[in-house]
Amino acid sequence: MENNIVPTTERRQKSGLMTFRQFFFLCLSKWVWFLLSVVICGTLMLLYLIHAESAYERTAQVMIRDENGAAAFGGEMGGLASDLGLLNMSSAVENEMIAMKSPGNILEVVRRLQMDISYVKAGFKKQTLYGDSLPVMVKFEGVKPAESASMKMDLKRDGSFKLYKFKKKKSSFDGEVTGKVNSTVSTPLGKITVTSFPQVMSKLEEDITIKIRKLTENKARENCMKIMNIELDSKDANIIDITYKDVSIQRANDFINTVIEVYKEKWLEDKALVAQNSAHFIDDRLAVIEQQLGIADGDVTALRTQYKLPEFSEAGAAQILLEKANTLESNVSSLTNNLKMMSYIKDLLNKTKMELLPGDLIAEDVALSTQIEQYNRAILERNRLLMNTGENSPMVQEQEHQIDYMRRGILSSIENRTSQLRITLAHMEKRNKDISNQVTQAPAKARKIISSERQQKVLEAVYLFLLKKREETQMSETFSGLNTRLISPPIGDDKPVYPRKIRMLALGIMLGVFFPACWLYIRDWLRLFFRKEGR
Repeated sequence: MENNIVPTTERRQKSGLMTFRQFFFLCLSKWVWFLLSVVICGTLMLLYLIHAESAYERTAQVMIRDENGAAAFGGEMGGLASDLGLLNMSSAVENEMIAMKSPGNILEVVRRLQMDISYVKAGFKKQTLYGDSLPVMVKFEGVKPAESASMKMDLKRDGSFKLYKFKKKKSSFDGEVTGKVNSTVSTPLGKITVTSFPQVMSKLEEDITIKIRKLTENKARENCMKIMNIELDSKDANIIDITYKDVSIQRANDFINTVIEVYKEKWLEDKALVAQNSAHFIDDRLAVIEQQLGIADGDVTALRTQYKLPEFSEAGAAQILLEKANTLESNVSSLTNNLKMMSYIKDLLNKTKMELLPGDLIAEDVALSTQIEQYNRAILERNRLLMNTGENSPMVQEQEHQIDYMRRGILSSIENRTSQLRITLAHMEKRNKDISNQVTQAPAKARKIISSERQQKVLEAVYLFLLKKREETQMSETFSGLNTRLISPPIGDDKPVYPRKIRMLALGIMLGVFFPACWLYIRDWLRLFFRKEGR
């Protein structure tokens, strides 16, 4: 059996390929190659590190207040419900994270900070100019937001400049344009306004050349969304970490702060919009009920005048009926209120498909109120997408499908809840009728007045309920608090996160070893290949 075993080294020698030992000594014999390759690759990597800009990372922490989540249960009960999976505390926070990083929000940040325009100081070592290091700012008045452009500027210390190497999309333009800062000049790209920052201009020690590049707004937004990262700090906490990397520390700080600021503004706008729609809805219903209440008041007054019973509700047999039926009438009024609110919302859903709903009118029904709140959020997100992408966008159409599905769900919930309320109301009215029948001595005139007074009280209860809700809506709109709290402003290490100098130099050395080794191996393989072909 031992005679049948061929050593690995011998088998490889018979195949014609070098053994590892042979390859090692071959590489060792070519040590000059390896030395030159390591020196060349290491030098190239060193030049890259000198030329490349360092990127820094900044992180801010924000707490999202969850007013409708498990925190509403308080203390141990909220934590227990979350642990059992009955409530998802992080769902609301995750929704706000998505809203904060939405394309519409980031696009607004790009516009405010003008991040679609970059300024790079020309030279062997690039330097991005921003904020305290930016001497001038340009405005491309003749270039649309959906178009890209670039040019070079030679800026002198006295404020004069020269523009050249114009490029718009893929077209290049010859010519030079000169001017002074704080003026508008005509160029092949259209009119360009150059504004200076005197505090930075005064610090210039020499004339500089600036490469100015304008991206499309959507491209700048996409770049920011790729670099930006938002994640939960902890699974059990409502704190999120907002991280952004940039070659300019000041721009990274400004970006994160502006993202938070824009999110707060959008959140307040959404809340105000919902409150305004609720207020308009309540005002419309109040106007209708005022008319109905006026008719009911007139009916009661007419009956009392006709039957000469102005104090009937305070004396006689009718007073006994009112006292006995007081509790039942209160319950009937409450149920009638709920039925009317359900009917109002149902009519609004059937008339319009992309309008906000007044969810605070049925706050007692937690499940339906939550559905309406989610429906309103979906409407607001659809409106944002519509403004950013257009009506034919697949994202808008998908959002509209989800809204339609949620709308059918709300209508189904209203139907089920309405059926339950009607059954309960019928039961209450039957009990009320039984009590009324016990007062057999009450004259027919009294029963007519009682019926009218009951209708009057029901309308009064609905009217007072709507007045209360209108007051709450106005107070909510006036004194609405923010749902965020800044825990930590943008901070980070002063050491760059890219490029990692030690790693990059190590990579250069590895490449310097790899290239000659790879060439020696390929050369040996080609030698063997052509030898076999020659046979």
